[in-house]
Amino acid sequence: MNQPLNSYLKNYTDFNAYLTHKRYLHFKQFFRGQHALEIGVGDAVGTGVLVTHFNHLTVVDGSTDAIHAIAERYPSTSRHIQDFETLDFPEYTLFQTIILAHVLEHVDDPHDLLKRALQHLAPGGILIVSVPNANSLHRQIGVELNLLEKVTDLNETDLSLGHKRVYTYNSFAEEILQQRIKPASVKFGGMFIKVLSNEQTQKTFTPQQLDAMFKVGVQNPNISAELYALITP
Repeated sequence: MNQPLNSYLKNYTDFNAYLTHKRYLHFKQFFRGQHALEIGVGDAVGTGVLVTHFNHLTVVDGSTDAIHAIAERYPSTSRHIQDFETLDFPEYTLFQTIILAHVLEHVDDPHDLLKRALQHLAPGGILIVSVPNANSLHRQIGVELNLLEKVTDLNETDLSLGHKRVYTYNSFAEEILQQRIKPASVKFGGMFIKVLSNEQTQKTFTPQQLDAMFKVGVQNPNISAELYALITP
């Protein structure tokens, strides 16, 4: 799994970095405690936000390149090269905040990964999960332009990043609630309004416009580019 994951890193763009940074800044308001686990570090932009907040940060990724980059940038971070789907810590290892951002769409068995993550969530802790939204405006526009047959189809960008699925609100909620979590312990949200492809977005909009699109996505999660869940079982 390491080699394919290493190859996906080269497909991250400046827009991906922008969105990751904004995503993690938005999540900061939900962080709990001082011990955090980040499952899936990608280009390490999100990790840069986490190290400024938590005293103890553990990161897991299946990409050797990603983990080596973390070692260089943030040497005090506890690092593990590990396939997401074999996530394995000692049973007593617990974290007050666990971030699972844009990982479920990459794995064969998202249900099992969620289960493993929840097993390491400390009492009173929070698991933050985010995924691409199939009903994002840009996907709906893609269907109207016959670029996609349906909003849940994988587009060129999805494939270049190793995505295996995209979630509707209903399928995402079902994925979460299958963990036998009480609905009252989960809050859903969204972020960023996207109308063009990543490349087109990067070329077309100013930073101020992008920030406005992010805020509008938070206000209109059903059509936002990303969905997230805050799980506090």
